[in-house]
Amino acid sequence: GTIKPKEDFKAEWAAERFKKSMRGIGTDEKMIIKMLVTHDSLQREEIERKYKAMYGELVGSDAQTLTEILCCRDAESINSLSWWYENNFGLSLEDAIDLNLSSDFRRLISETHRKSLA
Repeated sequence: GTIKPKEDFKAEWAAERFKKSMRGIGTDEKMIIKMLVTHDSLQREEIERKYKAMYGELVGSDAQTLTEILCCRDAESINSLSWWYENNFGLSLEDAIDLNLSSDFRRLISETHRKSLA
């Protein structure tokens, strides 16, 4: 079915929820999924713009978070995350990692990510 616009939509609140869902060790995948399926594509685009305005880049250099996300998940979870990331941000997760991390850590994370997709 089609996702309908959320009636009481507030982009700033939604951006804050995404940030909280991705903060620290682990991610709150249930909240991320809930946020994605309760906002239509135009609202998700507005949330993305608000998130960038509030927090900067969508994949920062938070090595601990990326390590948790990519090194502690099975291949199916990483594939789902990669698909979600590219569909929502228009950039592959691997490219985002390459653009936002130091060279040594980027090689470690990229290699881990590639192996999980193999």
